[in-house]
Amino acid sequence: MNNNCYSIGELNYLLSNLEPLKETLNYVSYASKPHPSKGSSGAICPFLPKAIALDSIWCSVIDSCNFDLNAMQKVIDESVQLFESLNEKNEKYKLYKTLVLIFPNIPSERVEEIITGVHRTFKRKLVYRGLMIGEFFTDNSHHGLYNKDFFPLRSNVPLIAIRNLVPEDLPFLSKESDSVEMRIDFLKGYLQTFEGTLDSNRFTKASEMLEDLYIK
Repeated sequence: MNNNCYSIGELNYLLSNLEPLKETLNYVSYASKPHPSKGSSGAICPFLPKAIALDSIWCSVIDSCNFDLNAMQKVIDESVQLFESLNEKNEKYKLYKTLVLIFPNIPSERVEEIITGVHRTFKRKLVYRGLMIGEFFTDNSHHGLYNKDFFPLRSNVPLIAIRNLVPEDLPFLSKESDSVEMRIDFLKGYLQTFEGTLDSNRFTKASEMLEDLYIK
């Protein structure tokens, strides 16, 4: 017997957000599989298959927000607290724990402005806390690592994802599309987070990248 029990209000809430929830699941499914345009083998997002298997992905629908900077600051701050409070069954679960924020009500003409603004503002702050933040929306222009004509961050509903930083994130913290100042912050946060635990190759690579940026 299924022991899950919902109030009428909870069911109405779920039904009112059914479409964005379905779109979110569709995107997660899409990104967890290989794609011929990726330019390399494996899932579009190598992180996702393990996270799905561990059932460590959580979703939160943000359907009432003014979408100005102060309101979004509050949303992200509260979401980081929620992420950190989510139950962690073991170390592997902790590694793949993810919180996906779903924004079904952002006006379409403001999606890019708001989602990229949030990402740009908070990625620099969160990397020092050992966290990564990702941005996903219909017209996301960030291309894949291996194919400049492949755009894997395009989802039909605006999303922000929060997860723990992992050593494999180094390429995403050193993209030339980000300013020198941003990349310096990203790499400093990365080295701080993994101080004493990074393998020698990644430590050397990250340190050399940071040195090169200081010269610029």
